[in-house]
Amino acid sequence: LASVGTCSSIILFFMIFSNGFGVGFRVITAQLFGSGELKKTKLSILTSLIVMAALSVICCVLGVIFSRLMLVALGVPPHLLADALLYLKIYFYGLPFIIMYNGLNNLFYALGDSRMPMITQIVCFVLNIGLEIILVATFNLGVAGVAWSGFITKGINFVIVFIAILKKMRNFGKADKLFDFRIFKKILSVGFPASIAQSIGAIN
Repeated sequence: LASVGTCSSIILFFMIFSNGFGVGFRVITAQLFGSGELKKTKLSILTSLIVMAALSVICCVLGVIFSRLMLVALGVPPHLLADALLYLKIYFYGLPFIIMYNGLNNLFYALGDSRMPMITQIVCFVLNIGLEIILVATFNLGVAGVAWSGFITKGINFVIVFIAILKKMRNFGKADKLFDFRIFKKILSVGFPASIAQSIGAIN
């Protein structure tokens, strides 16, 4: 518990930073969907997915590389460092699933669908508890079991919401391209300030 707890502030920072971009995805997509521009809505979703994927990879790589440095900077006691580092690295390997999952939930909210995020969060909660009991209590994996439980759970939920958003996009017609730079700039103009503001709040 102590080793996992020491990672909470680092995890919170990365989650809040990435969720700030989710605000950008939601606002821009909701504006286009609300105005009835379905092709542009689909293009906004596709652009958001590409931005999410890039952000996921960047956060994952930075997290894995600087895991030890961040824990040392936080003053984690030496006897907790090994377990905390193990947990944090596994968590960062699964971070792309988490960022993509949260970003997709924002897109569902933008499309006026709060049911899918609610269902997947319930599934995630129940599945995570079950996996933690199995991996930690039964297989004695310790902090690795806790980390792998979150990894697997978010991975499953990502697949569910990704398939669901692809089905929704079928109703929006055919997009002319996969990425639109103008939509990207709008997402950035909303999402980046939100990420910075929320990250500063997390640091405080």
